[in-house]
Parts: sequence; structure tokens; C-alpha cells
Amino acid sequence: MSNGGYSVLHEVLALAASRLAQNDDQRLWALWIASHDLPTFGHGVSDYDVTEMPWTHAGLESERAFLLAVIDAALAHLGWESLGYSPPRVGESLAELRELVVAMRASEIADGELEIDAPTQYTTCDKHGVVLHDLGCIVCNNAPAS
Repeated sequence: MSNGGYSVLHEVLALAASRLAQNDDQRLWALWIASHDLPTFGHGVSDYDVTEMPWTHAGLESERAFLLAVIDAALAHLGWESLGYSPPRVGESLAELRELVVAMRASEIADGELEIDAPTQYTTCDKHGVVLHDLGCIVCNNAPAS
């Protein structure tokens, strides 16, 4: 996947996850997704396998259900109106990710260790509604300079 494709994938996932999250566990997943902000944090955030996502054995099925709902919402363009454009070709990447999440077995994961700390309070971008990471909004950070 190209760097641009990776960035767009995580933007649309962050838009959907932030809108669907109903509790702090789900908001932490939204934050984890939004923290994969390639232009802001560099290429180190882009090298992960689906089994390296912050899964827990105890919560695996609810986490999987949430992530699948996020992917489906992104496929349905949830939150895309805030982008100001319709990302081309991201649907294929979302479908591939969905297949990987569905096929993943519990034996393939280690209890996820987040490389981010859960904040005491979650904040969202006023413009995009995305859960903010330490350096801002993944969508704002990736927007072309005007």
C-alpha cells in the first residue's frame, strides 16, 4: 500500500471509529487508529500486522465486533462529508482489512500492549469529529495546505 493509501485508510477509519465509539474502550481504539498518522509520526507507525493491533484475549470478540462495525461504517462513507472529497480506491483496502480481521484467530494475538496511554479525557476535532492524538487531528494533519 502506498503512503497516501495508508494515510487515507486510517483517516476514514478514524472518522468512523470516532463517531461509533460509545465507551472508553472503543474511544481508545479510535485513538489508536487516529495515532497512525503517517505524516505526523513517521513511517514507524505504518508497520503493523492486524494481529498486532491492541487486541485483548478477554475482549477479543467485542473488540473485533467494534472494528468490523468501524470498517463497515467507513465502507458506507460515515463521516466522509467532513473530508471535502471522496477518497478513491480506499474501499478495496477496507475490504481487505475486513477479511483479515474476520479471519484472525485468538491464538494469533498477544494481549495488546498499547503504545499510547489512555487519556483521562478524550477530545475530538471540532471540524472532523475525530478523537485527537497527542499532536492533533489525523485529518487536519493530512489536509493539503491551502
